[in-house]
Amino acid sequence: MPTTTRPSALSPMWRQYRRLKAAHPQALLFFRLGDFYELFGEDAEVAARELDLVLTGREIGKGNRVPMCGVPHHAGERYLARLLAKGYRVAVCEQMADPAQTKGLVPREVTRVFSPGTVVEEFLLDARANNYLVAVEPAADGVGLAVVDSSTGEFRVTEIRGDGWRERAAEELARWCPAEVILPSVDGWAEWARDATGAPIREWEADGWEVPAEALCRHFGVATLAGFGCADRPLAIRAGHRAIEYLRAHQRSALEHIPTLQTYEVSEFVGLDPVTQRNLELIVTLREGRRAGSLLAVLDRTCTAMGARRVRQWLLAPLCDRAAIEGRL
Repeated sequence: MPTTTRPSALSPMWRQYRRLKAAHPQALLFFRLGDFYELFGEDAEVAARELDLVLTGREIGKGNRVPMCGVPHHAGERYLARLLAKGYRVAVCEQMADPAQTKGLVPREVTRVFSPGTVVEEFLLDARANNYLVAVEPAADGVGLAVVDSSTGEFRVTEIRGDGWRERAAEELARWCPAEVILPSVDGWAEWARDATGAPIREWEADGWEVPAEALCRHFGVATLAGFGCADRPLAIRAGHRAIEYLRAHQRSALEHIPTLQTYEVSEFVGLDPVTQRNLELIVTLREGRRAGSLLAVLDRTCTAMGARRVRQWLLAPLCDRAAIEGRL
């Protein structure tokens, strides 16, 4: 992508594109041009490779060309799903006015940023499994986790401290089988998360000017977080704030579909590290990675998607308390 060409030598469309791309540098930008979503520069090279598209080029002014590829607008959902399945983030830029009724440059804006852990659209989801985003908040003596499924409104937080807290936190992260993990840019923690799960890992910071507890209180419309059981758990609160702000930045909405918060203890459940999960074939088979043949496939006789999600949750979270176990039965 040209960087030395004077802005005045570039076409108006390309200057518009650069402004929008600069606001979303970590996402592939689906830039609407007529009946196509076009991708340019490095985005085009990635999309052409991952989606088996023909890589061409486009003139952007004064003899300068950039790589380009595109997908039909009507088929955009299919290509978007393939990129998300590979762990990419995609910013969708739409035309905000009818080109036929517009003189000059058509106004365009990014209307939605998709990532694996923030989707709510049915065509991108498996109705029988949760789509979890997990936010991690590490410290010198513990870690906070926030787990949210934006498609169902489920939102949980916990804080892990004491002996062996890093190992227990890794087990807990793996137990949720997240679609995406976000965490601050702290040395060693991205590698720690990759060891625990195969999900895409993002280093992402929430806006620094907000106090996390106040931001969560404002979101839930409460004066204190005491009613949610996490008022004295600063790492859990910061993880929850990170998750909510990440969702808000991607979905461009007020998140009314996440109305409450639940605090839980990892001691309620039997720890299952990733190796144990795989070897027991709880969710997928060891050799082929398929649901068919797993313990879940044998036990799941539910009639609804909601019931299927619950059975899956329970299978990955064996209880320790006998009374609670009897309640599940």
